[in-house]
Amino acid sequence: MTKRLKSSQWTKVFESTDGEPYLHLEKANEAGICHCKCERALVAAPGQLDCPWCGCGWLFSCAECGKAFTYAKPVIMHTPLEKLVEMDMLGRGWDNDPEFFGSCTDAMREMLAEIEEGIEYVYLDGYFLPLDAEDFSLEGMHANHEITELPHAVELKSPGALSAALGEPDYWEERRRDDDEEQEEDE
Repeated sequence: MTKRLKSSQWTKVFESTDGEPYLHLEKANEAGICHCKCERALVAAPGQLDCPWCGCGWLFSCAECGKAFTYAKPVIMHTPLEKLVEMDMLGRGWDNDPEFFGSCTDAMREMLAEIEEGIEYVYLDGYFLPLDAEDFSLEGMHANHEITELPHAVELKSPGALSAALGEPDYWEERRRDDDEEQEEDE
């Protein structure tokens, strides 16, 4: 069983003023799908697998408890991103691997680069996207998406719409990236 860090250790992360400030994401609310009950929940480094329909391709994970939630908002953090990623990965049961943690930190830094205060975000296939994003194409980690309105936004008007859209394996398989299929054949 994975040993998660104590809540008190995560509380210190939010209270820290050490380090340069930057925007990270934390749980905005418990709307939509929300299994995380943490009072404050930082977004973990994505752990997307090859089964994105399970939720790993369209929900955030809490860095503290590891459980899923749908909506996130920006929060100013001072604890270095490297430290947050390390705490997250060790909490998931990974061995201490500075090279792997470094690549996860680089990916998170890139994903957080466009975050702006005052905007609510969702996760889809390797990207943190503004909840109100409309009419765009996205080449994700697993699939190519043509989005008119994010299913996460539809969920707020029509509960159940999010899992009905993105929780279906057919959605992902029909949109699967060609290079993703080739990579799987090589394995």
